[in-house]
Amino acid sequence: MAQVQVSIFCLAFNHEKYIRQCLDGFLMQKEVTFEVIVHDDASTDKTAGIIREYVEKYPNIFKPIYQTKNHKYFPHINYGTEYIVPLITGKYVAMCEGDDYWTDPYKLKKQCDALEKNPDCYLCLHDVEVVDEKCLSMGKHYPLCTVPTGNLTSEHFFDIYEKAKYYHLSSYFCVSEKYIEYKYNPPEFRLAAPSFDRPLLLYFSYIGNVYYINETMSNYRFQRQGSWTSKIYGKEQSLDLLIMRKNHIAQKKKMLRSFSAFSNRKYDRKLIFEYDELDRAELVLKKDILKYCIQNKDYKFLFREFSVKELIGIVSSYRAIIQIIKMKLFPE
Repeated sequence: MAQVQVSIFCLAFNHEKYIRQCLDGFLMQKEVTFEVIVHDDASTDKTAGIIREYVEKYPNIFKPIYQTKNHKYFPHINYGTEYIVPLITGKYVAMCEGDDYWTDPYKLKKQCDALEKNPDCYLCLHDVEVVDEKCLSMGKHYPLCTVPTGNLTSEHFFDIYEKAKYYHLSSYFCVSEKYIEYKYNPPEFRLAAPSFDRPLLLYFSYIGNVYYINETMSNYRFQRQGSWTSKIYGKEQSLDLLIMRKNHIAQKKKMLRSFSAFSNRKYDRKLIFEYDELDRAELVLKKDILKYCIQNKDYKFLFREFSVKELIGIVSSYRAIIQIIKMKLFPE
């Protein structure tokens, strides 16, 4: 059997409202051969059943993986290397999560052609439109700045990194040989990262050039209801969510420090803005923890997280400072 050009892999979890649109975006691709590796992470809704419908209809295209328990119960297992990577047969790898979707039927063709003509590029990206849960445009695109179509050296890529801010996963398209190498021999900063898209972007933009296509070819469903991002950064506050957000910020900082060591500090000055953003996120988190603890009278957690000196630095109200010191001295 001839090698397919592209191995698409899709991560799905409780995406029953969106997964059909995602899978249909794969199937509409033209002038390119592909396979679809779709991984259901023990969904509790009808996601797995919908995937089975597509597998039954297109058995020569779909390679399903059905988990019986969600990966959070097995943090020691690398699902990528254990289940997904062994199924990759394409020359290239494309990615999309189950709640996002592709909009251009020639997306894969254009990205294939770009990397075929530019062998010094291992990664290809494109514009992504941000939409809400109902697929209505939110008037925003990623990256946030205009990146012209063409071959970007690592230096040029990092020069515009701060203005771009973010490249969405649904645009990622890379050389499978390099991707498999990255998965089986991961740099330390990948292991420190709280998510898999940012370290992959940093790695590929460091080891080679990046080809960019200035066309919108997919949609990112921003903070859809029930998503991980909306959960820990949403309005709802609980002790568990605050701790999750704290760990997420700490892991991001650790990943950046580790990438700095990996790249011999070559791009440190270009990544200062990320540290600044994390510092601001940390300050907001501290204020949210303070508010939660006072509202819920959880003084034990409050003084586990802060010293009185730190609290005085966060709280501007003199009356509030006196109250905090009282709580410290007289917890009952």
